[in-house]
Amino acid sequence: MSALSLLIRNAGFAPASHVRVELFLPGSVISECCDYPAPSESFANEVLSSDRNFFDDLFCIDKSSSYEQYADTAARGESAFRPNLIKDNVTSVHRMWPSYDSGDFRADMEELLSGFEFVKTNNGKVVAKVSFDRVRHGAAFAFPYRFLFAGECEVLHYRIRCDELPEAIEGELRSFDSEREK
Repeated sequence: MSALSLLIRNAGFAPASHVRVELFLPGSVISECCDYPAPSESFANEVLSSDRNFFDDLFCIDKSSSYEQYADTAARGESAFRPNLIKDNVTSVHRMWPSYDSGDFRADMEELLSGFEFVKTNNGKVVAKVSFDRVRHGAAFAFPYRFLFAGECEVLHYRIRCDELPEAIEGELRSFDSEREK
C-alpha cells in the first residue's frame, strides 16, 4: 500500500476562484469506503482513548509553514464539506459511546471521502474531482486527504480549471522512483 499527499499552489498574481481539479488516478487508488480495511475494534478504541486521532494521522494533511489546510480555502457560505469536522465527530462519538466499531469506521470514511467525487472510467482509471473555493495568490493548500493506493502510483495526470483561466491547465506528475528508473 502506498500513500500520496498533494498540494495546489497559486503561482499567479491574483487569487483564483472556484478552482476545480481533476486527477486521473490508476485503478489501484482506494476510492470507496468499503475498500478501506477497518481497524480492529480494540485498536480503534485504544487510539480514540488517547489524545490522538487516527483519521487525522492516517488521512488528513496538516497545516505547515509552507502550506495551509484544505478547509482554509473556503469562501464563507460556498462549500459545505469541511474535512476538519471529522476529528470533532469521531472524538465526540467516542466520548458518548464506549466503543468504536467497523460500522462507525465506515461512516467516518464516507464522510472523509465526500470531499471528492470519484468517477470510474472504462479504461480502469479513476477520476477524482475536488473543488477549492478560493486559492490566494502565492499560497499553497493541501488537498482534503491523502490518497491511498493498493499498489504504486507512478504517473498522475491532472486538469485544473478556475474562473480566471480561459483554458484548463493540464499536466502530469511522476513519482521520484519512476523518474530515477529513466
